[in-house]
Amino acid sequence: MENLLEVKGIAKRYDGFHLKDISFDLPKGYIMGLVGPNGAGKTTIIKAIVNAILLDEGAITAFGLSTQSDEIKIKESMGYIADACYFLESWTAKDINLMMRRLYPSWDSSAFFAFLNRYGVPEGKPIKTFSSGTKTKLMLASVFSRETKLLILDEPTSGLDPVMRDEFLTLIKEYIRAGERSVLYSTHITTDLEKTADFITFVSGGRMVFSEETDVIKERYVIIRDSLEALDSVQDRCIGVRKNAYGFEALTTRAHLSDLPSTAISQPASIDEIVVFHSLKGAQR
Repeated sequence: MENLLEVKGIAKRYDGFHLKDISFDLPKGYIMGLVGPNGAGKTTIIKAIVNAILLDEGAITAFGLSTQSDEIKIKESMGYIADACYFLESWTAKDINLMMRRLYPSWDSSAFFAFLNRYGVPEGKPIKTFSSGTKTKLMLASVFSRETKLLILDEPTSGLDPVMRDEFLTLIKEYIRAGERSVLYSTHITTDLEKTADFITFVSGGRMVFSEETDVIKERYVIIRDSLEALDSVQDRCIGVRKNAYGFEALTTRAHLSDLPSTAISQPASIDEIVVFHSLKGAQR
């Protein structure tokens, strides 16, 4: 498979936080979810990809070009939505249209205003009067109104109501349908990943946990439940443990099912449970 995005061994150190040795590839024609608990490093990775920060180590390429030395060329074909609105608060949608027409030859004003009208975004009001959800819709309109091959999205559904969130998921599935475009988006709403993501990259505490196909990940893990008395005999095969009044529940792999006591109950793990129990494992060390 041809990769539209390659992240190779990147690292970035801040006071109190160290992103280290992050590597993953996003093939052409696919959607990748970037997940992890708050403070895991997701936004740092996104900022590195769009060249908003300087890396301490590693390299990132998009379309086979370096994001550092070929930034302008890459951004002609890359769309980006941040976790906060990046347009000036005093601007209106009409101002954004004028600016984008000058910046991008592929800009489609008709598509932009049609998107705004469809989703109820005012054309003439200043952005400072918008809700967070309306600001997100405005950013979505700006990336879907020009020709791009790669979308980089940081918490794009944050602030959207359930109906609009479902619309957004439909939009990105349509975006990659022809097999020539790709999407990377970070989210804490893991149910979105169940519906859309072909690949999931999971980071925790600034480190990689895994980056694999969603179906492979879901097939690998199961949730088990048993009494507290059985915990000692299985704890070394558990990935995060949560105790309750009735016993315990934990994440493990299907490979360990044959080693578990006959009293253990197992069921498939959701993406949310996989993320939660991996995070518990880190907290329980």
